[in-house]
Amino acid sequence: NKKFDLAGFALGAVERKKIITQDKVKKNDIIFGLPSSGFHSNGYSLIRKILKDNNISYSTKFDFTTNNIGEELLTPTIIYSKIFQELTNKININGIANITGGGLIENIPRVLPEGKSALIDLKSWIKPEIFSWIKKIGDISREEMLRTFNCGIGMVFIVSEENSQEAINCLTNMNESFFILGKIIDEKNTSSVYFNN
Repeated sequence: NKKFDLAGFALGAVERKKIITQDKVKKNDIIFGLPSSGFHSNGYSLIRKILKDNNISYSTKFDFTTNNIGEELLTPTIIYSKIFQELTNKININGIANITGGGLIENIPRVLPEGKSALIDLKSWIKPEIFSWIKKIGDISREEMLRTFNCGIGMVFIVSEENSQEAINCLTNMNESFFILGKIIDEKNTSSVYFNN
């Protein structure tokens, strides 16, 4: 048997007084998104099924990148810790969400207090072509894409309106790409994510 599984993980620590909790998120806070480098190890079971069902090899080439599907799947996940070390030295971050399994739909509500939801503009960020390709090949609905994959957003953070320009300045000075995805809205008795088309 020549098959094997390879797993890895990263472990970090934060001082208790610096932990970012839900209680700071409020109406009209601004939602920023940092781009992913690809699938970030999520949705691979579905990807393998789609490739198998469509008889697509891992060596299949694309017209939008020099990588083949196998190389795309092996793209390392971005670690955002250095970016946030710099950001938290400059501004207060009210909320932060790693977009892993569950995508934007399930991960953002985890950092929202009850009664607050996220309103996100689907046109606010550039979706990498690989996600459009897998959506088309697999005939995947928009909702399933947003629940299964990061769709090009690897990390989300939330800041107050008054701190948003400083966040923009800080990211720009670091030469980091970012997107302003939307804002926080009031929501009775729940926390969810809504998308503008």
